[in-house]
Amino acid sequence: MLIDIAFRDDAGNDDRADAEQHWQRLTTQGNALFRLGDWDHALALYEHARSLALSRFAHWPHAERAVVAVVVSYLNLSEALVRAGRIDEASAVLFEVHGAVLRAVDDPHLKPAIRQAAQRNLRESYGAVLRFQELHGERAELARLARQSGACLVAATLPPGIGPSGMPGGAPTFH
Repeated sequence: MLIDIAFRDDAGNDDRADAEQHWQRLTTQGNALFRLGDWDHALALYEHARSLALSRFAHWPHAERAVVAVVVSYLNLSEALVRAGRIDEASAVLFEVHGAVLRAVDDPHLKPAIRQAAQRNLRESYGAVLRFQELHGERAELARLARQSGACLVAATLPPGIGPSGMPGGAPTFH
């Protein structure tokens, strides 16, 4: 079952730095186990890191690091699932994170800093989708997202006032 990732930005004043440091420790420990080939334990740590990144997302001190934590958590989880031979689950995880990043780029309810951080991290999740499909074959849901994000990436690199077709037409639309 897919879980909808929602990038939220409600205010919070609790232990933000502690959450980020805890996420970093979980990720570092997961990476060490991953390098040792201990997929089950790495998966557990990556899952915990993902859960922490999502639950504390709105409370991190910097939008960029919050988005990076979510994206990295999902990409690590996906790679560990691949190594554990759980390709369909890995595909679902990539679908979740890349879809969430795409939605965040264009979500008017999010602060501009979060939308901009999502835009900067779109290339990372897009690259992961393309690499996954190259290695494991095309998945319909990932192919659709790849096409969608390809248009988004092109539009985001155009000068202001130029539409996705290359003609004048206002700000790029991300859909």
